[in-house]
Amino acid sequence: MSRPIIVRLENILGPILVFVLVFAVFSIYAPGRYGGFLLDDYVNIGPMSQVEQGLDGFVRYVFSGAYGSPDRWLSKLSFLIDSPSWPSDAFRFKQNNILLHILNGVLVIWAFLSLMRLMEHSERMSQAVALILGALWLLHPLNVSTALYVVQRMTELSALFVLVGILFYLKGRQIVADNPLRGYIWMSSGLIGGTLLGFLSKENAALLPFLVLTLESILLKQLEAPRRFKYWKAVFLYFPSLAILSWLAVKLPSFMHMGEYRPFNLWERLMTESRVLIDYLRLILIPTRAGTGVYHDDFQISRGLLDPPTTLLSIVALAGIFSVAFKYRNKLPVLYFGVAWFFVGHILESTVVPLELYFEHRNYIPMLGPLFVLCYYLFTIRIRLSIFLRGSLIVFTSLAAMSTWQNVYVWTDVTTNLETWEKEEKEHPESPRMLQYASNLYVRLGNYPESEKRILNLIDMEPDWAGPKLLLILHSCQTGQNRLDRSIDTIIGEMSEAAYDQSTAKTIKSLYDGVKNSSCSLVSMAQIGEILDQLIENPDYQKVQPVMGNLLFLRARVNGYLGNELQQAEDLHESYRHRKLNYVAKAESESWAALGEYQKALAAIRKAKENNYLYFHGLRYKFDSSQYDEWEELLIRAVKTKSN
Repeated sequence: MSRPIIVRLENILGPILVFVLVFAVFSIYAPGRYGGFLLDDYVNIGPMSQVEQGLDGFVRYVFSGAYGSPDRWLSKLSFLIDSPSWPSDAFRFKQNNILLHILNGVLVIWAFLSLMRLMEHSERMSQAVALILGALWLLHPLNVSTALYVVQRMTELSALFVLVGILFYLKGRQIVADNPLRGYIWMSSGLIGGTLLGFLSKENAALLPFLVLTLESILLKQLEAPRRFKYWKAVFLYFPSLAILSWLAVKLPSFMHMGEYRPFNLWERLMTESRVLIDYLRLILIPTRAGTGVYHDDFQISRGLLDPPTTLLSIVALAGIFSVAFKYRNKLPVLYFGVAWFFVGHILESTVVPLELYFEHRNYIPMLGPLFVLCYYLFTIRIRLSIFLRGSLIVFTSLAAMSTWQNVYVWTDVTTNLETWEKEEKEHPESPRMLQYASNLYVRLGNYPESEKRILNLIDMEPDWAGPKLLLILHSCQTGQNRLDRSIDTIIGEMSEAAYDQSTAKTIKSLYDGVKNSSCSLVSMAQIGEILDQLIENPDYQKVQPVMGNLLFLRARVNGYLGNELQQAEDLHESYRHRKLNYVAKAESESWAALGEYQKALAAIRKAKENNYLYFHGLRYKFDSSQYDEWEELLIRAVKTKSN
């Protein structure tokens, strides 16, 4: 007689709850699929239109550093799965981001369930902590901008491989004492594969060994291991972690000059990041919709320990948090782990590397530390109020889900997005990026008066910037009404000492097109040339090589329009020197040829041929050069004819 199959409730309840959670998360996020692209989406995804040009275009988009980091090619490939052409609708991009976020949440549950088991907690307690942690992480409003901002697919994919790497490590750690070879294979493959694949999605996956070292040295140090395990740790955990710290140390001298191209120096960045980290912790532990989003470029820079006063308070608070956690590391190891995990997770993006100061997506993996502390102690504490505390955590998660639902609504379309972030509670009244976004959106909607208000606000906020003043000229051209508060000549005179901003070259290109197409009579092509002359001599713009290349290329087009062929050729020559683009060298060659300078034309086209390669970590891909070969042959014949 066969034995009856006994199904324990805890064996089926967990999967059922996970299924319900997945359904709930997708339902909450689903309206966000209808929002559009914004900001860096266009820079990173728009160039995939090159793929339609064949293999060369595919290689350029995926592996070229001209379109984001060349190392993030796995992320770029994932965008091609969403849509192989451009322009495209954002729906599939966002839907796949949501699905990837949900997959990551399931991996979080799985990873921390494995961790709780290794910490020898009961199955019921392990499932409860892992499930509530996964739910809180999936439904946390701070993750909305990661899931619905399309370009943050890079963060999601990087996190995916980090979490898989951690799962492989925990599997290997569980069996390494009894079966060393099998255990080492699991752990090693998890760390190598997770770090490599994660790095090819976004570089901060390089922190995987450091994160695992934090996990191992705090929560799993008492777990049984083979005698030679310490050698494996030295190779796979200590060495990569020290390599990251060494890289930061080696790069530190160059980072000390960040003040030349950022509005802060190294010391100011470190002071500001202390306040940023405290704000991250506030948003993690007090989930709210208000104040979240992608426009944090208005975050006040700390110019001194008391400017603002919260700088010193934040430094003291961070030091206090770490000191308390370290002091009680033996009594409260999970607290120490959560604090250490959070700091390690921010070691690349929130310390000395000269990135922008504040982005919510940087917390995608680091926030697991503080949330695990919260879930662990509220569920495992054994006091009279333990049932109340567990219930409060469930209520807390429900409130976080409500905040996420409200936050997702903001992302449902670009106008709602704009109205909320720009107006509601004046969340980002001093964000230049917000004002630029609002101005551009109102132009697309045909509402020039509202667009002009944002430009004037931006000019008041950043009076030294060139871009907003030029944008006001462009708006005057587009509306046929002079909306300037000063003369064109006055604005031109201000260009030589203007502070660098990213919108300048794009605005000048639009002005050039307007004058060329006779749709702008307010400014002449000669005046556009004068604007470019001033900016090219401007020290602030000279520091940024790619922008100088763009400005010189624009001036070459202006000189071509004005009939200054010699200056056009010289500008193209200089443009290529700043930014080695083949189409610039080809244009230079054609300019010299039109002047009868065939030797110079030949030298220019040979520059294009010499640079017609893509180098990627020691590999070289040669692009099709048939058009260059044909032109070179024509020039060679022209040189011979002229010499005869």
